[in-house]
Amino acid sequence: MRYMETQNQAQSQAPQVGFPTPQPRQKKSMNPIIIIIPVFLLILGGLAYFVFKGSSTEESSSSPTPASRELSTVVTPSPVPSPSPSTSPADKGSLSLRVLNGTGIPGEAGYLQGILKNLGYTKIDTGNADTSDATSTTIVYLSSVPQSLIDEMVTKLKTVYKSVNSRLASVKGSFDIEITTGPRTGSATQTSSPAPTSTPTAGQ
Repeated sequence: MRYMETQNQAQSQAPQVGFPTPQPRQKKSMNPIIIIIPVFLLILGGLAYFVFKGSSTEESSSSPTPASRELSTVVTPSPVPSPSPSTSPADKGSLSLRVLNGTGIPGEAGYLQGILKNLGYTKIDTGNADTSDATSTTIVYLSSVPQSLIDEMVTKLKTVYKSVNSRLASVKGSFDIEITTGPRTGSATQTSSPAPTSTPTAGQ
């Protein structure tokens, strides 16, 4: 009996060995800074996006597109050159010419007058030269007469007369060009034919 009481006392006095009882974990409170920082970054990113988008839209609206640049770049066409004054009929009509018969053959001045009218000249006087033994047709003209007109006239008269000469010199009276007729091609003593567009006066 004592042995059992002694054993019970020894067991009650011996330390009890066992696993610790798990204690319930306490919930940690979240730090508010951890929540605020991401929210702030999101807001900041959204503002930056809208600001950047707005500025790019303004630049795109202000800067012209390639198509508008092409439309804004207007190519000014170069002016079409007008006919050269030296060959216009108006200049030929404003020039004053005198044709002198230098061969003594009646109607020679009137014949050349008709040729010149066909070329576009309108102010043409006729007369007789001081001599009637001209061996070539001579053209005397002022410096105000375009050279191209003289070249055209020489080319035309060379198809009619044996020899044609031209020189720049003063002309008597108020004329711009004075022409003295010489012999025509084919004969030195031919009789003249009637003028194509005018009736020559006697002896011219």
